[in-house]
Parts: sequence; C-alpha cells; structure tokens
Amino acid sequence: MNQQKKMMVARLYGKGDIRIEKISKPLFPLKGQVLIKVKAVGICGSDLYAYQQSSGGYPIILGHEYAGIVDEVGAECYDGFNRLLQKGTKVAIDPNQACGKCEMCEKGNPNLCVNLHFTGFYPDDGALQEWMIVPARCCFPADQKIDYASLALLEPLGVAIHAVDLSKIKVGQSVTILGAGPIGLCVLQVLRSMNMSPIFIVDQFDWRLKVAERFGGIPINFTRDDASKYILEWTKMRGTDLVFESAWADNAAQQAAEIAAGGGKLIMIGIPKNDQLSFRHSVLRRKGLTIMMVRRMKHSYPRAIQLLERGLVDLKSLVSHRFPLEKTAEAFAINATYKDQVVKVIIEI
Repeated sequence: MNQQKKMMVARLYGKGDIRIEKISKPLFPLKGQVLIKVKAVGICGSDLYAYQQSSGGYPIILGHEYAGIVDEVGAECYDGFNRLLQKGTKVAIDPNQACGKCEMCEKGNPNLCVNLHFTGFYPDDGALQEWMIVPARCCFPADQKIDYASLALLEPLGVAIHAVDLSKIKVGQSVTILGAGPIGLCVLQVLRSMNMSPIFIVDQFDWRLKVAERFGGIPINFTRDDASKYILEWTKMRGTDLVFESAWADNAAQQAAEIAAGGGKLIMIGIPKNDQLSFRHSVLRRKGLTIMMVRRMKHSYPRAIQLLERGLVDLKSLVSHRFPLEKTAEAFAINATYKDQVVKVIIEI
C-alpha cells in the first residue's frame, strides 16, 4: 500500500510559538468539496492576536486570507457564482462557511451564522498549509492574470466593502479613517472608487500614511498632530459625517466620537485587545451619533473581484513583505512588532 503523501504546515502551539511540521496531505474531496493547492496567505490582525495571546485554542493552523488553485474536485462542485468548478481554476476562497439554514443565514446575514465554521479560527484549521479541502461554494474564480497575493487580499477588501455598505454613505459626505493598516487602506480605496472626498486617514506610521496619500487620503500622523483638532479645524469645527475605526488603539473609539459630526456615524471595524469599547456618553448623546459594528463581511466577494479586475483598487501595493511557508515564524515576529516598515505580510506557498 502506498504511503499517504506528506505536506508542510505552520502550526501555532502557544504565545509566539509557531512550528513547521509535516502532516498527511488531505485525501480526495467529497461531494461539494474541492482540494485546494494553497498559493498565498495574508497575515491578518486577528492572526496576530492569536499569536500574541497567552492561551486558548492551541494547537491550530492560522490563516484565513488565502488563494490557490483547484487541485481536485468532488462531485457536484459549484463555486460561489453557482457555476461548475473545474480543476486548475485559480480561486480566492471565502473563509466564512455559514450553515445556510439558521435564522441569521435565512435573514441574509451569513456573517452572523450561529453554526459558523471559519477557516483558521478554533476548532477549524487555516490556510498556512500546502493543501486543504474546502467547500466549493466558498471558491470564487477571478481573472487568471491576477496574482495570488491580490486574490488572497480579497478577504480584507470584502470586509471593507461590508463596512462601507453598513455606513450607507451619501454623495458629498466627508470621512475619517482611523488606522492605515490593510483594512483602513482597503476602506480608503473603496471610498475613492466612489469618488468620495475629503477622506482623512490617521495613523502613527509614516510609511503607511504615504501609501494612504497615494490612494487619495489626507494623511495625519497622530504622534505629531492632534488628529481631532486638525480635522475639526479643517472642517470648520463640524467634523466628518462618517468615521471608520480600524486602528485597534485604546482611545480610538472616543477619538472617533470626537471627530464625528452631529448626526454622524461611527463604523467600528477594529477589535480592541482588551475586548472593551469605551465612550463618553455625553459626546454620543449630544451629537446623536449612530454606532455600527462590523462583523466580517457578507456577499462581498463578487463586488471585490469586480473592483480588482476593473483596476479600481490596488491590492498588490499593500504587500510589503513576502515569506515562504517555512519562514512563517519569522513573518509573524516582524508583523507583530511592526518592524521593517511592514504594511501587509504574505506567506507564499
């Protein structure tokens, strides 16, 4: 009997402890499943949170921003566009595996599914491995000329699209984005594709702000300038209609409220490390602000692909670092400490 083929994985065993291992390659996919040869995986802020926390959900293979090529197909494999999926197809993969049957799913909110399986979140292993089996319906083919890294970053772009959808932004409204990380930069690009202006973007790292400025944002480094004061003065003390918070900073929520105009909206994307969200009640009450909470994405991949294929967003420019799978531990260490002017790290397999 032939021995089952081995493959390489990067597995997290505890705080800062990523190990490269060899495990058995998955067997042939079942009905409605495909075997993916993983080609590119993005490191996300939630991956960094798991990497930096002290306990819980170990060991696990991280990675939910990913793309690859269909290596084998099971029976009746229909992709995210409800088309038959073929071997050899280049695909982006939605990590959100909703049940499709619960109340939230039936209401059109698969991102709130109560039976959700999400790639790379305990107990489901993620994409930092050479091959994996996924539901065909989670696969979204795109133009075969698009690079794998850009396809992997359709996931954070999808989150940005969902956040903008929630805001119900109107023509002529002004925007502030707190945080020029990959999500903030994706929100900026989505808004610029709609010709929205002005868009202020706040961060502490000049190299990220340079990317934001190239994408059409008005950059503010909060280590040198009081962002709230700057924006209020620029808008003649009015503030901006919308504030997207994607910074993870301790005081970002309160700062968002201070920057928002009366009757404005706060779109909360970032996840605070202490799991606490704090505002001064008087500011929210007197301004009559609306708070919108972003939970991943829903129905975003088709539009994300359109934006990418039409050249309305540039995801490749977000990638500052590329590492092979065997150097995943080094990649996480650099990303976690924001060394070497990191913006987005891609693991190439």
